[in-house]
Amino acid sequence: MNRRQALIGIGSLAVGSGAALGSGAFTSVEANRSVDVSVASDSSALLGISPSGPYAEDSSSSDEAVTLSIGSAGSNADGINDDAITNLGDVLTLTNQGDSSEGAVSVSFQNESSGTVAVEITGNDVDTVIELSFDSNVDESSLSAGSGVDVIATVNTGSQADVSNADTEDSVTIVANSV
Repeated sequence: MNRRQALIGIGSLAVGSGAALGSGAFTSVEANRSVDVSVASDSSALLGISPSGPYAEDSSSSDEAVTLSIGSAGSNADGINDDAITNLGDVLTLTNQGDSSEGAVSVSFQNESSGTVAVEITGNDVDTVIELSFDSNVDESSLSAGSGVDVIATVNTGSQADVSNADTEDSVTIVANSV
């Protein structure tokens, strides 16, 4: 037998036994690890959520972080105009309250990639949609430690309200991920 046939035979034996007996690799591992999670109020959490402007109020006593109250509160008015687009300006401020060791966070609205979420308000005599969006002057994709972004509210009523693209939930979820 020459050297070439011997090498082919040894190689075939190695491949065949590896296929028959397995490679010794594994497909899963189960291990116990400890995790510590601290919960804090919105004002002192890693992602701070605070009301800004006259239409937002802190709801720390309930499950909601901030409640928007648009209408006659504190004025002689009965509400906002029908068949109009009303810009309320800043209603929320989101702040990365972590230190530099925690790094940057990205913020977005749940199930929305455009940076804007529309919510239909039911129970009114006219169609009403509130659009929330990040301040366009700030890059909302990454908030470094200590930086923040404002959330702006626009109310569309009557024929200006496109309810076909609006979410029917009465709440908005903000998602923060480490970058």
